[in-house]
Amino acid sequence: MKYDAVIFDVDGTLTDTGKTHVRWCNDQNEKGGYGLPRIDVDDPVAVRGVLGNPMATIIRNYGFPEGEVKNLVTAYELRFGEDARYKAELFPDAFTLLTKLNERSSTNHLPMGLVSSNVEPNIRRDLGCLELFTDWVDKQRMDNEGLTKADAIRSIVELHVSRRPVYIGDTMKDFQASVGAGAAFIGVNYGWEINDAHGEQHMFPVVGSIGELATELDIHL
Repeated sequence: MKYDAVIFDVDGTLTDTGKTHVRWCNDQNEKGGYGLPRIDVDDPVAVRGVLGNPMATIIRNYGFPEGEVKNLVTAYELRFGEDARYKAELFPDAFTLLTKLNERSSTNHLPMGLVSSNVEPNIRRDLGCLELFTDWVDKQRMDNEGLTKADAIRSIVELHVSRRPVYIGDTMKDFQASVGAGAAFIGVNYGWEINDAHGEQHMFPVVGSIGELATELDIHL
């Protein structure tokens, strides 16, 4: 295998969270009587047009008044992770890929990590298989320890003395974090931001499905 540590982003990389975040905005729009146009969660172009990080960016992109952003962020942080209506689905074949990587981790000592700007309750609910990872760092830990995403990736790399680590993500911030951590990067174009042009410009591979990602990782599904 060309990599000796595989580290994943979550939202838009393993789980289809774009839909759930836009669905939440649709519900707040209706509940609050804002009268904003609803966004079709099954329209990937429309969904991508709203997505961003942090959550305040999504709220602003949706069109909510600036004066409502803080309250909506608070409502999101309090309820989103506990509400079953917003549970995201794993992308097709993601669980199979993670299971096979976990098997390789057990037999060949291949670290499989997770570094996400989301928080543990959301990650645990949406993945349903956090125990497959040897290491993970969420937003709360990064905030508590003053870590950037690059720092978090590097902490896993250094823990396992990895020489050929790779980080897999769906945004240019993920790519920049991988560069900062000294890791290779694989972009996925089915998530929140990255497209083929990003890969061509910055010279990293871009995959269009979990199946293509498995091939890039030398895993047979």
